[in-house]
Amino acid sequence: MGGSTVATYDVAHFREHGVDIVVIFLTDSAKEKTDAEKRLLKNAFALCAKSAKLTGHVVLVWPDGFFADQHLHAFFESVPYEMLVSNINKKLTCHA
Repeated sequence: MGGSTVATYDVAHFREHGVDIVVIFLTDSAKEKTDAEKRLLKNAFALCAKSAKLTGHVVLVWPDGFFADQHLHAFFESVPYEMLVSNINKKLTCHA
């Protein structure tokens, strides 16, 4: 019987303009994924975040990009990656 894979991710959990946001930091290889793959990954992280009692819109972020709901694009286009990294305040452990 195989065991499940466990991975831990850095997270910035904050509220911006009245919206709770859960930023999941990924490696630069995330940009190679298709939008469909990113959507599946975002949905899996949303379930993991919910089980860890982290509420909000899940956003995937990597050094030169992001994947977020359309209404969050203006914010993430205007905020430097380094500023997001400086807001890391949690770890999220997910089982694959």
